[in-house]
Amino acid sequence: MSSPRSLRLASAAALAAAMPLVGVAVVPASVLPAAVADDTSQCRAVSAADMAWGIRQSLRNYLTGPIAAGGWDLDGITYTGATENAEDGAFHFTADPRGSRVEGDAADLPMGGTMHLTGHGGIINVTLSNFELQIRGNRGQLLADGRYLAADPAAVASLVGGPPAFTQQPVATFTFDRTLTQAGSASGSAVLTGASWIHENLNKGLLGSYGEGKNEGDPVVVTVKTSGPGDCGVDRNAVMASSAGQTDTVESPAASASGTAAAAQAGTPAAQALSHRLPRRFRR
Repeated sequence: MSSPRSLRLASAAALAAAMPLVGVAVVPASVLPAAVADDTSQCRAVSAADMAWGIRQSLRNYLTGPIAAGGWDLDGITYTGATENAEDGAFHFTADPRGSRVEGDAADLPMGGTMHLTGHGGIINVTLSNFELQIRGNRGQLLADGRYLAADPAAVASLVGGPPAFTQQPVATFTFDRTLTQAGSASGSAVLTGASWIHENLNKGLLGSYGEGKNEGDPVVVTVKTSGPGDCGVDRNAVMASSAGQTDTVESPAASASGTAAAAQAGTPAAQALSHRLPRRFRR
């Protein structure tokens, strides 16, 4: 015979199952912690990792142009490009292998260096530091500490000796053309390419000029080299942010380029359409 306690529990379970889900909040997947596989065999030692990203060519062009008359100062970060506003211009961030972690398709890559963006005699005044690139599946985000000039009291205080206006918050988000496993990280080297978006946290320091519809950034390239089994330890509570207008998928440059070439050879209008979908760096 069932005990009174078991009967009460069974009745409660049946009542809960029968109740409509009124007032139950559904948390969007985009704000849930990103899944990390519980398989220590997927933990790889990181021997080197870096990221090349130009933020946005038009931003670099504006900062260094005659109107803003500014630029950037870098410490521990390098810039390559024919000119400061070159189409192929990119800032290069280098990861600290000792603090880096790779677990299957997840990676936490702390990046050293400081970036200071200026313009309009100090009206644009943004300092980013303490970078970390987080990758989960085909999505990524660049976290940083930020100090900038704005009407926000916390932002003002950050420039006069106070704490950063934000700490370890996303300044950019990425959608990659593949995952680390698909790119061959288990074999020793993986290269991810993808699209980028300027996050609202960074847009605030850029006078709000790079919000939705204007926040698509330059292509990003991430290289991760591994050297056999390594320590686990990626952040299992990491929440992957999304920027306004960000898409969930992106064509790989190689596939897009081959599709464009094939369409052009066939003499179809698809060539022009495909070309418009390519990141600027990969257009003909």
